[in-house]
Order: sequence, then C-alpha cells, then structure tokens
Amino acid sequence: MTQEDFVKQMRALNEKEKEIANQKWKLQRQYLKEYPLQVNDKCVDYNGEVCWISNVRFFSPSSTVMYFSVNYPTKNGERSQVDRNVFTGLTKIQEDK
Repeated sequence: MTQEDFVKQMRALNEKEKEIANQKWKLQRQYLKEYPLQVNDKCVDYNGEVCWISNVRFFSPSSTVMYFSVNYPTKNGERSQVDRNVFTGLTKIQEDK
C-alpha cells in the first residue's frame, strides 16, 4: 500500500465517521424535541420535591441515556438559578391555564 492509498482510504473513513456522528446528533435532537419533558417544565422529582427543568442532555454523542439539569425552589418558593443534575424520576406537573 502506498502512502497515497493509505491517505485516500483514511480520509474516506473519516468522512464516513463524520456523517455517522452527524446522524447521531440529529437523532438525539429529534428525540429531545419529541420527549414529553421539556426545558422550563415544572416537575416533581423522585423525592416529591418540585423543580423546573433547565436543560436536558445526553451523556455522550453516542449515548441513549439522558439526564436533566433542574432548578429547585428557593426558600421563598421562586425558581433558583442553581442547576442540579437528576437522572431519573421526574414527573411533569400539569398546570392549570
């Protein structure tokens, strides 16, 4: 194998790898968009405490597992600005409109 052949094959594989990574990213974005819990939803966690979702992320670009960043209320009941990670057990609170 010549250096030119090696470089050509490696570049082709790198392009395939980029395309697969892009497809994974798009699939994760689509899943997040359709997921029943969204940013700013008011929820109850596994301990029964009220919180608001501030962000939803996957563990890695190839992961199928998500985690949530949430804000718990401050002592006066308002939403805090401190993010805490929650991995399971969130239930959306249906608010009356």
